[in-house]
Formats: sequence, structure tokens, C-alpha cells
Amino acid sequence: MIGSSPPEPTGTSARIAVGIMLLGCFLLVGGVGFVAWRALRMPEAGPSAGLASAAPSAARALPAPSSKPPEQLAPAPAEPSEPEPEPGQAGRGQAGPQALNAPEPVPLEARPRTKGSDPSAAIPVSAGRPALGAKQAGVTLSLFGDLKCPFTLRTLNAATKIVARHPDSVRFVFYHRPIDADAASVELSRRVALAALRGGPELGWQELEQSARNGGAAGAQREPDASEARALTELLAEDAELGSVLHVRATPTLFVNGLRLVGEPDPDLLESAIQREERAVRWLRAQGVAAERAYALRLRRNLIAVDAGAADRWCLPRGDAPEEGPRDALVTLVEFSGFECRGCRDFEPVLGELSKKYPTALRRVFHGIAPRDMRSARRALGFALAAKTELGDAAFWSLLRVLRASALRLDEAALATAAKQAGLDAERLFSAADDEKLDRRLNRELELARALDVQTAPTFFVNGRKLPRATSPDVLKAVVAEELAAAKRIQRRGTPPSRFEALLCDAPGGEPRQN
Repeated sequence: MIGSSPPEPTGTSARIAVGIMLLGCFLLVGGVGFVAWRALRMPEAGPSAGLASAAPSAARALPAPSSKPPEQLAPAPAEPSEPEPEPGQAGRGQAGPQALNAPEPVPLEARPRTKGSDPSAAIPVSAGRPALGAKQAGVTLSLFGDLKCPFTLRTLNAATKIVARHPDSVRFVFYHRPIDADAASVELSRRVALAALRGGPELGWQELEQSARNGGAAGAQREPDASEARALTELLAEDAELGSVLHVRATPTLFVNGLRLVGEPDPDLLESAIQREERAVRWLRAQGVAAERAYALRLRRNLIAVDAGAADRWCLPRGDAPEEGPRDALVTLVEFSGFECRGCRDFEPVLGELSKKYPTALRRVFHGIAPRDMRSARRALGFALAAKTELGDAAFWSLLRVLRASALRLDEAALATAAKQAGLDAERLFSAADDEKLDRRLNRELELARALDVQTAPTFFVNGRKLPRATSPDVLKAVVAEELAAAKRIQRRGTPPSRFEALLCDAPGGEPRQN
């Protein structure tokens, strides 16, 4: 009836309603409790979670050494190029070719620590290892070898001659790496290591040389006492761990301040690597860096790509290249570039800015890249170098700046217009540019670029320090500032700027040598 109250629920209905509510509460509480329980059992998130158990050490993660030859590097391009206007292999018993390269980055925390060695050195040197050469050497050749491997023995025989050519700058240090745990190799390693522990590095090396001369045969030796046996076991274990960390999988493997050479080293390649390291270390030592510290810095540079002020240095012969700035400048900036090159043009404003900022401290040197198959670029470069040949450096730089501000495609008309704007006689320059001597000079520039591993334009060297291909104007400015600071340190320690070239290019005897 309309307006009457609804009937009250019966007792059975009330009990059903209460039961349903209780069941819902139970399900809600249970679900929340289950989620909380699962959350408490899950590991913590974050960068450090589970590292101790999930990631094995570098030494354990590496496979055991074997005689399988390593992969070779792809060769570099044969000839450097100016951009278009629009945007080692040898295992035990094998003497195959080797590659000169840095291995995969080595985690510093994975390195074994050798007693008595510089803890900052990635490949430590201690008195318990056989060694030959200067004790304060700037270049250390770390040789990992198997004394039953004929190529290791031949490398040992060549070591004396190498040290004789570099008596003040090179030392060999031997690390035991018996391949496949051969019993005879292990026994020889124990004998040589014991000799070094008893008599020092020199006696250890004498034992190595004796073994090399005898084809791996060992002489009589007193058995080690308990103390010697413990030291011997520790040293050989350190060598094995260090070899694993450095990915030494074939013998001989040689590290030239960390630069890897696998297999019996090619003499020319090894000499080139030694000279490269000598240049870098001389530059560091001239700044007052101690020999041990210079070695540690170069190891970091070559093994894990950390520069820390220890960049590679190149000897760049000056020749008759166009120059601008004082001859006694603290910083020499050498550019390999061209004119029909958008990237080369993009750098011109910052190069001009640097010349204005450091008028007495910066010298700029130009080397042109003009591949034989790029006729227009080659013609433009020859035209500009003709200005240098006919009228001197000032005429060249004046023309260079006009050319880089003109049209990107430099045909005959564009060259003539640029010469007129620079106040030069275009007909005279065209005539000089057709000279066969100038054409041969362009080819020599290409040869120099190849020798310096210049693969594209522009490429810059600042006091012999080669900048990467992807260098930006801001990076160039920063490097010039860094090199100026280093040059001032060298000057304060008594080396005048006139001797900077000798630091990079002179052999120990004083005679200039090339890369």
C-alpha cells in the first residue's frame, strides 16, 4: 500500500547478509596480506642489488687459455679522403700475423695486486719477475710466454737486440703463461721464477736466455725450501690471473705499455709501437712526471682508454707546409684539410678565433688532403699551394680564408674570383698550379696523411696529439688550452719551445726519425 513502511527482514535474511559482509572482509584482508608477504620476499631493486652473487669476477668469467689464434682487426682505409660537399694471430706453434691494438677494457678492480709493485699500474712490475733493460724505463714490454713455445723463445732471443737499440728507455719483463697447463712448460716456469726470486730480475732473465738458447731445456737447480715454494706458488698464480684478466690466450703475447701484439712480433711493427710510446712518455717526463707514474698513465690509456693527460703523440715533419704564427710558439696546431669540404669550412671561424686569442703562443700549420679521384678539390688545393710557392705564407693564408668563405664548388671562375678578392694574380697561380712538381707535392701530402693514419678531413694534431674524427670546435678549443698548460709546464722545467719538436721526433742518439 502506498505510504506504508517496508516489512522488516526475517532472521534468516539478516544472517545471510552478515555472512556475505564477513566473507568480503576476509577476502580483502587476505589479499592485502598476500601482496605484502610477496613484497617482503622480493630482492631490493637498484644498481647494487645482487652484484656479489650474480656477477662472477673477471678472472673467473674468462675461459682457460688455449692455442686458438685470436681474431684479426679489419685494416684501415688505404687513403684519406676529403668529404663530399654534401653532408694478431698466433697460438703456440703458430707464427701468423699479429694486430696492434688495445684489448677489451679491463675492470681495474679485477687486476691482481702484486707485492712491491706500483698499485696504480694495470700490469704490475715487481722484483720477483725476470727483467732486462733500464730499471726506470719509459717503455715496458710485458711478455707473456710459454717456455716450450718456439715463438716465445725466438722473441726472447730478439729482446737483447731491442734493448740494445733503446738502452735508456726500454725494458722487458717476463710473465709465465704455460698454454694448456703443459707439465714441461709448468716445470720450466717454476725454474725460471725461482731463479728470479732468489737472485732478482737479472738472474731470472739469465735463466730465461739460457732456456731460449737450449730450446727450452732447463739446467740443474736446488729445490725450493718451504718459504720459497710459497712465494713461487703465489707468483705463478698472479701471472696466471693477470694473463686471464688481460685475455692472453696465445703465446707469445706482448704488451708495449699496454699495446697488444700477439704472436712473434714483426720487427717493424714492434719498433713503431716502441717509438710511439717513447714519444708519449718523453712528453710526460718533460712535464715532471716520474717514470713509474708515466708507465701507469700510459697503461691506463692503452688498456682502458683513459687519457688522464697521457695522450698519444705523433712526430709531424714540418717540411715546407704553410705556417702562420711564431716559430717558437708553445702550441703547434697542424690541420689536414681541404677546400671543398663543409666540415673544414665549419672549423675556420674557431681556428681564426684561436689565432687571435693566442697570437704569440699558437702556430698553425696546413697540410692539404686532395685524393686523386676528386679533381675539383685537387685543383683548388693546388691553386692555394701555388700561392704559398709563388708569394709566400701570407698569400696562402689570405687566399685560404677567401676560399673558405666562397662557394663550396670551386670551379675555375670561383678560384679566379677568390684570388682577386685576396689581391693575388690569378693567372700566375693557375700557371703555377699546373706544375708537375706541385702535383707530386700533393701526392706526398697524401702519403704523409696515410703514415699518420689520417682518414678524413679535417683532422687536427695539437703538439703531436691527434684529435678524434668526431672532434667539435669546442673540443678543439679545450684541447688547445690543455696543451698550452702542458707546454708551459715543460717550458718552466727548462725545455724551450724550440726543442718541442725534438721531444717528439728525435731518436735517443739525437737523429730525427719518422713515425
